[in-house]
This record gives sequence, structure tokens and C-alpha cells, in this order.
Amino acid sequence: MAAICLPLTLSSQIKEITFGDIPKEDLEMDIYEPDPGADAVMLENYGKLTMSDLSGVSVIVERHTRIKIINSDGYDYADFVYYYPQWEKVTSVKAATYNLENGEMVTTNLEKKNIYYDKSGGYINSVRFTLPNVRVGSVLEIKYTIDTDDYFSLKPWQIQYDIPVRRGKFSAEIPGIFEYKVIAKGDFKKVRFNRDDRTMNFGSFRGPGRVAIWNYSDIPAYREEPYSTGSSDFITSLDFELSKIDLPGYIYEDISPSYANLSKKLLEKDDFGGTLKNTYFLTKKASELTKEAVLQTDKLRIIHKYVSQNILWNSRNDYTSSDPLRKIFVKEKGNSADVNFILIAMLNQVGIKADPVIMSTRENGYLNTIFATLQQFDYVVARVEADGKVYLVDATDDLRPFNQLPFECLNGQGWVVNEYNSSWIKLRNNESKKSMIAMNLHIAEDGVISGSTKNQYSGYDAYNIRKFIKLQGEDGYIEAMRYSQGNWEMNNFSWESLDSLENSVEESFDLAIYDEVCKYDTKLSFSPILAGRSDSNPFYSEERISPVDFGCPNEDTFFARIVIPEGYVVEEMPVSVKFSLPDKGGTYEYNIVNEDNVIIVTSKVSISTTYFDPSTYDSLRDFYQRVMQKEGEQVVLKKIS
Repeated sequence: MAAICLPLTLSSQIKEITFGDIPKEDLEMDIYEPDPGADAVMLENYGKLTMSDLSGVSVIVERHTRIKIINSDGYDYADFVYYYPQWEKVTSVKAATYNLENGEMVTTNLEKKNIYYDKSGGYINSVRFTLPNVRVGSVLEIKYTIDTDDYFSLKPWQIQYDIPVRRGKFSAEIPGIFEYKVIAKGDFKKVRFNRDDRTMNFGSFRGPGRVAIWNYSDIPAYREEPYSTGSSDFITSLDFELSKIDLPGYIYEDISPSYANLSKKLLEKDDFGGTLKNTYFLTKKASELTKEAVLQTDKLRIIHKYVSQNILWNSRNDYTSSDPLRKIFVKEKGNSADVNFILIAMLNQVGIKADPVIMSTRENGYLNTIFATLQQFDYVVARVEADGKVYLVDATDDLRPFNQLPFECLNGQGWVVNEYNSSWIKLRNNESKKSMIAMNLHIAEDGVISGSTKNQYSGYDAYNIRKFIKLQGEDGYIEAMRYSQGNWEMNNFSWESLDSLENSVEESFDLAIYDEVCKYDTKLSFSPILAGRSDSNPFYSEERISPVDFGCPNEDTFFARIVIPEGYVVEEMPVSVKFSLPDKGGTYEYNIVNEDNVIIVTSKVSISTTYFDPSTYDSLRDFYQRVMQKEGEQVVLKKIS
């Protein structure tokens, strides 16, 4: 346990709890004073990890939790679900609801028949139930045991949740023959750690061991911040990965790989390197598809299109295959690794160099580039060399061009797995989000604005439109547009390049806008930024915990040519401005002119730096505040005699 790199301090032990022994003051609680706005509070959260060697190495985790429901918005915490891999077992499940009635505690136990085990999800199983008789003021208690033979990556322990945690404790009893890397994430200021060295029995081994104990109290709720990656990066938690087995006189092995030898271990795995061997059954199909193509890039486009359209992604992320590729190819369905392994194999069969890149998606959090823990990976894409250029390619969606990764994959760096030359690679091609709204409008004397618009969307903005229209149809898209713009009347929609994935989507329609112009006396006033206007600052919090991660460059442009009504002149008009973020992180441009009673306005927000450290948050927040204020400024028209 020497790999635990946390301060060793003596701390008082938080006393564990007995199932069913609920303090009356917890039942009487109607507000949690440290967080009066909380819908619920985790009163107690205890875990104990032990290891045994009865029939092979097994890891047992006992979990015991109590939750107080403060108001009706906390009812969701009565619905329990736990997902676990098929090699684990969940046993000894019991739960109860406690209510205070006439000054006495009333217990409603969860009946075993209402506990549902689902093993239909392939290699992922689940146990779920809903606690009975839940109301405002209830205390919920849940206890269960997890038994697994996976001792390479111990079960992570989560300390912080989206509700506050009053008290908690996690202990891990580790025989000395095992040594684990312990990776602490989040804020540990309120976590007290101590370690107790003692003699332990493990099978026939009797020798030194360690008990590591984390006590904690008054842990604040984690609240998601806009433009942030996965909460697992910032929620206070513990991850464990085996680094060494040392049984004197029998075995010594350095288990947990560095990134330098991680590739070798992955290439030896049946569900990774093994699945990329013996893929000659794909040669005929790959050759037929590309027989008329000359350039490697054209072959890449063709194979990417074939795989994305014919091998269905089952919406499960993984970096290892679920079945041999021959089986996946026949059933035409698999997880993200299955799809992209077929892509890699087919490209290699036609002489295009392609290697797997293991990575962590944004939801899963950033990769730790120092500790090579396997449990942090959840996705794999392809690194492809074609005609002297390098592309990162994913084939899980047939609406994305070959050189556009899923937005969830824009998350720092990935590790290229190659037998001879593994390396880090930045997870990005030239992805971007870009929109251009161009309006040609006329204001009537009654304040109605009418005209037409021609919009252009590129990158992920184009992908999102294609995706929406594919799922909901053109009528569904139009209905959604009309719903989002309640005072707009829109007709005569048309689109160009919906099927040309590498081109921008162009959208046109006629419109009439009501209730946008304010009329008083002989004057009319309105904001000339009629679409895409920022009505609130996305960075509303005064402080920021996590970095701001936009994922890719963003650019949003609004242009309008607005003819004012006859008999009116411009009395007041905003001034043109341009301001920037520090270090060329982004710019805002606002240009407005009046040419013969025709107002021409352009507003453009460009974000070129995609990652902002919390230390630079104030400048970003101020930037968006200034944009919002500028876009809200009014043009005032005055009627002349």
C-alpha cells in the first residue's frame, strides 16, 4: 500500500451504524443547515473492502448508506439502480424506509420480491428497486455486498455526490502481498486519512498488511458546471489499480503497466490485440469497395462510409471488443470498439496504416497521463495515415464525415497503441462549431418584422441538424424551430447539402417576427440582433471549480440588413465595438451602420482557445457579460412629421 500518496494523519474514527437504528433527530430534520437548498442529504455513507483467498482471489465490498428526503424533488433517490459487470455478484441486499408518525418511527422494509436483477444486458448486469412508502421527511437505508474476482482494479469509492454528504467512511484491508496505486480526485480538504499496519492472513500467507481508512464529513454537493468535462474529474473520489504482487519465495510481478509497456499488454489481450489478428476475412470486401479508388484518402472515405452504414453501434462505449470481429461482421452490430476495430482492420487490408487509439470520453473524464490505469479508458478510435496526412477516425455514426470525431471524444490526449511506436496524440482533427445567420428584413410601421433568412452551419452544428432531421424528419425539425421561436412565423423551409457530410448545411426560410419591436409615442425600439442573442451569461457563478472546456473552436455570426419603415429615422443606435479575451483566446466584433435608413449589423463571437483554467475564469465570465449586454442594446427609431 506504499503507493497511497496521501498524508498520514491520526484521525478520530467515525462510528459505523447499525441497520435500523435511526436517530430520532434525523427523522425530525426538515432542513439540512449546511446546505438549506438541498433536496436530500446523504446522512451516512460507509464502505468496507476486504480480500479473501477461499477459491481464488476475491474482493468483497460492503456498502451501507442512509439518505434523508428533504422535499419532493428528492424522491428520485428512492429509485436505486446499480450496474455491474457479469463477473461480479451483488448479494445481501436489504433496504427500508423510515417515517415519523405520531412521534414514533414507522419502518417499511423492502420486500425481496421487489428487488429486480437484470442479466439481459450482455456483459453488464443490474440490480434495481424502488423503496416503499417514501414521503417528505423519510429516511432511506440501503445495504448490500459486492463480490468480485477482479483484484486488478478495486472498486472505486465515491465520496462526493450531487447531494451533500454529512458523514462517511471507507476502509480497505489489503494483505501486504498486494500493492495498489491510489489516485485521489477532487477536493480532499475535508477527508482525513490514516493507515494501520497489522499482521494479516491471506490463504496460507501470514504477514504484514495495511488497513487504509478515509473518514470524511460535511462534504458539499457537487453541482455540474457549464462547458465542463465529466464530473468524475472533479467529484471527490478514490480509484485503485494493482501495481505489484510480492509473495516472498513464490512470486514477484510488477503488474500495473507504465504507458511505455501498456501497448504490449493490450496487444496480448484477446479482446484487443487478439481481435485485430486474423482479419483476412475482410480483405475481399475491403478490396472490392476500393478497387476504383486511387488516393488513400478516397479509400479511407469509402471504407469509413461502408463501416458506419453497415456495422450498427449499439450505443455502448468500450475500448475492448465484445466478440471476435468475424462474429461482429456477420451480425452487423457491436460496441464502439467493435465498430472501430473493423474500420482499422479493413484499412490495414488495403494498405492504409491504421492503429487503435485508446482514450477517455468527456463524460468519463480526463486521462491521467502519469498513471496507466486501465479503468480510466472507455473508448477507442483509429489513427490513420493517408496520403501523408494523419487523421483520427470514428465510424460509429454515418452522419459524421470521416475526419470528424464524436464531440465526446474531444478530451485531451489519447494513447496510440502500436507494437513498435506507441505515443500520445491530441484528440482532435480540425473539428469546430460554426454558424452564420444572414437575414434580409423590413420593419413595418406596426412593428412587425418580415423577410427571409439564409443560414449556414458547419462542423458539429451541421451534424446536429442532420441528426435531428434524420431522427425527427423535416416536419419535426420545423416544429421544433417554431416552438423555440414562439413569436416567429416561419414558412417555405429548404435545405442544401444535407447528404454532403463534408459540406456546410445551408438552410433558408421566410419569416415574420412579432412582439420584437416596442412601440411608444412616435418611437420604435428593438435589438437588431434578432437571432442567437445571449439572454443570460452561461458563466453565471462567481467562482469556478473545474476548467472551462469548449471542446473545439466556436464561431457564431449574425448578419442582418434591416429596412426601417418609411417616415422614420434612426434617433439612437449602438456603437460598433471589438474586444478580446486575453492571450488571443477569443474575440467579439459588433459592427453597425445606417445607410439611407437601412441598418446593417454584424455580430460575431469567436472562441479560439478551447481550454480555460479556473484562474482565467473571471476574464471569460466578463467577456460573455459584455457580449450579452452589447447584444441587448437597442436601436431607437423616431417618426418624422
